[in-house]
Amino acid sequence: MIKKMVLTGIVIASVLGIRVFAGQENSGVGIKAIKDTYTKKTYVLEVMPDSSASVSGVPVGAEIVKINDKKIRGLSADEINFALSGNDGGDVVLQLKNDKEKFIYTLKRDNYNIQEQEDAKFTLHWNQIAPKNLYLKKIPSVVLEHLSTDYQEDILAKQGYWLKQKAAFTKGYDTCLTYPEEEQNTCLLNLVNTINNNISRNKQLDIHGDGVARQQDGIPVYNVNQIMLQNAFQNLGDRY
Repeated sequence: MIKKMVLTGIVIASVLGIRVFAGQENSGVGIKAIKDTYTKKTYVLEVMPDSSASVSGVPVGAEIVKINDKKIRGLSADEINFALSGNDGGDVVLQLKNDKEKFIYTLKRDNYNIQEQEDAKFTLHWNQIAPKNLYLKKIPSVVLEHLSTDYQEDILAKQGYWLKQKAAFTKGYDTCLTYPEEEQNTCLLNLVNTINNNISRNKQLDIHGDGVARQQDGIPVYNVNQIMLQNAFQNLGDRY
């Protein structure tokens, strides 16, 4: 049930109940936000189904101007995500701007459910590699058009890098599942450690190369990491 009031172009929405269905449990108001590090502006990147934000009709692409009366420009990305998450039942008041109109939404932080996209075992181990709040879905055009050109390049490069890491992890994960059940956890632990070591090595190369992925013996860094990963699994396979 939703209460709505319209006051001089400002909508106040309060969610009183949320429908729940089977799936993966999450908590918060159901908004994924993205902050342009160049313009310092923050936008609604995704509204999760069955969440408080979804029931209230929060629009994707809207600029978040304030959270609980605090201007968004003064908040870090971590502070923004923290304010939008949790299941304490407390309210979060958002001031949004969409198509030059301002709206105020009062949303409840609570549990909501989404359909699982990946099996729990895969997610458990992948989360030991991926950064918190990593977003690998295609960014909606209604969001992308608001982002500065520099930030678009940054975020798309970051997504490309982590999609490659996830592809390498998926390949290794599938290999581990072909082992006897009692050996799979050891295999997965080695997989996670190998990829994390490669990521750390990439970061060190970037630092020494002033942010540019260096060449090693004429082979791109990523290809070197892929070769190392394949060799690691060849050695792992030899042991079994």
